[in-house]
Amino acid sequence: MRTITTRLGLAAMLLASVPAHAQAQSPRNWVISPFIGSTSGGNATQAAATVGVSGGWKGDGWLGLEADLGWTPEFFEQDGFRTARRVLTVMGNGVVNVPSGRDNLRPYVSGGLGLFSPRLSEAGEIFGVDVRKLGWDAGGGAELFKDRVGVRGDLRYFRGVRKSDADTNAFDLDFSKFGFWRATVGMAVRF
Repeated sequence: MRTITTRLGLAAMLLASVPAHAQAQSPRNWVISPFIGSTSGGNATQAAATVGVSGGWKGDGWLGLEADLGWTPEFFEQDGFRTARRVLTVMGNGVVNVPSGRDNLRPYVSGGLGLFSPRLSEAGEIFGVDVRKLGWDAGGGAELFKDRVGVRGDLRYFRGVRKSDADTNAFDLDFSKFGFWRATVGMAVRF
């Protein structure tokens, strides 16, 4: 019993003697990034403000995974009659980290699949679109950190896939070819 206690005591002293800065430099691979930005191009009839959050795991190597949620409340142009004009995107992405030679700079490229949900309706809701469509996104960006907190810039393209009966609508939008660009900037926190 005495040898077990002695060994446990020595192990505890050894762990306690590890310098605090060595513990602080352990990798922080989970990242969450709330963002603001703009959508434009493609089927975006105007540049529109967008908000959202991205978060996921980025390994010490070259591979990671990320979820991305974006909301653009005024995606479609206002023509005086439209009461709802938003697009919501929910994507799951693979992330490839690009070596930068600096510990605090993490460039990346990413892409994946998910859903986008346009909601468009006229006053009185005589005509309306509220669908969930399969889509993909691809893009890239960079994160620049000072310890655990940093900034992130991101540019990506979103596009719908698969033609379906739900694509027929009064607004003549083909959601299987529906696409747009999104540029964002935000805070990034790693833990």
